[in-house]
Amino acid sequence: MSAIDVFLHNWIDAVTVESAWKTVVMVADETLAEERSALADRPVRVVSFRWAGLTRDEALRIVLALADQTNGALLVPLYCDQAVTTGSSSGTAVACPTTNRRFFKGHYGIIVDVSTGRPTHGEWFSISVLDEGSITTAEALTRTYPAGSLVFPLLNILPILEPTIQFQADGLCSVALTGSEFADRALPALAEAGGTLDGSTTHVGDGVVYGPVLVLEPDWSEEVVAGIVRDGQVFAQGRAQAVRVRGERPRLKFEGSLLFDNRADAFAYLRFFDSRGGRLAPFWLVSPVTLWTATAIEEGYVDVKTAADPELGEALFDYVAIVMKDGQVHICAVGLIAPQGDGWRITFAATIPTLALVDVDRVTPALFVRFDADAIREEWLTDGVTRISFSVVEVLREIDEEIA
Repeated sequence: MSAIDVFLHNWIDAVTVESAWKTVVMVADETLAEERSALADRPVRVVSFRWAGLTRDEALRIVLALADQTNGALLVPLYCDQAVTTGSSSGTAVACPTTNRRFFKGHYGIIVDVSTGRPTHGEWFSISVLDEGSITTAEALTRTYPAGSLVFPLLNILPILEPTIQFQADGLCSVALTGSEFADRALPALAEAGGTLDGSTTHVGDGVVYGPVLVLEPDWSEEVVAGIVRDGQVFAQGRAQAVRVRGERPRLKFEGSLLFDNRADAFAYLRFFDSRGGRLAPFWLVSPVTLWTATAIEEGYVDVKTAADPELGEALFDYVAIVMKDGQVHICAVGLIAPQGDGWRITFAATIPTLALVDVDRVTPALFVRFDADAIREEWLTDGVTRISFSVVEVLREIDEEIA
């Protein structure tokens, strides 16, 4: 444990964190069945932030710190995960909240005195014990830190070879930096890739538990994009072009943005993403846009109001999500879609528990999906408000097969 020069992020900019898994996806030519393999047990993070030097001495310290880091590694506080100490911290005891932050046993943190309004006496430490409201360090701190000090997880960043510093006046500067973790020193994932999460829902068509259910509330200040993806190939045929399609039907794809105004909800989503290992593990998604208006529901079917063609609906939709007002979700396999009054009757492949329409919040397609990318990007506007994008694509054929 030793002292380290520390600069705080200037919140005039957002802190961005991109966490990237590594997954290899092999797709069968005709059936579109996927073989997915994980190449890492944790994501590697890329973080972007801004330092500001408000005095001539701070400007000098920033210059020296950036020059020195080119010789090795740069230890960077994960600014969006800051914790404020709730009491005096000394010896091996650091009094601060640790939930919904990326503190990990065996990894490093840093404590900074900000009682003067500027960061002083930064000291890094190894985490020996991690509790909900405190950290026990492997070695004793060299001084006492007052309540209100800041504590951050530390990232071990690859050297930034050509950093630049912008001087707004003589002695006044700022620097925007983007750095990537060493892969072999990266902080652990927030959840085991492919592991089980609380809240898994049984698929009601055949009794098979495929995985957890994700219900999203998009940030409607931005668009939610629904895509139709038909795998295929365009090739020349004489003077014309021809298209060869693959798979039984097109796949649906959704992308959009999520806005979280508290750390608990943001980290619930981040843990969900890590539990899927990026593109590795599939899950159920309740369509983020509601496509139907339910008019009646029974154990064996649901009636919805729509003028759309039921045959086209049956060709595209394999599952229905029934979202209750209490948050419970029923995933039902579609047996048949037929005309009924001024809409459709969607018959389930298996009966469901008796539900009252008045207790149903919405009925919409359910999709068996995976994330469309191995990376997720967090844009922290403050240390409690973040925007995170999502992109998912349907998985049409998912079975476990043994290879002899």
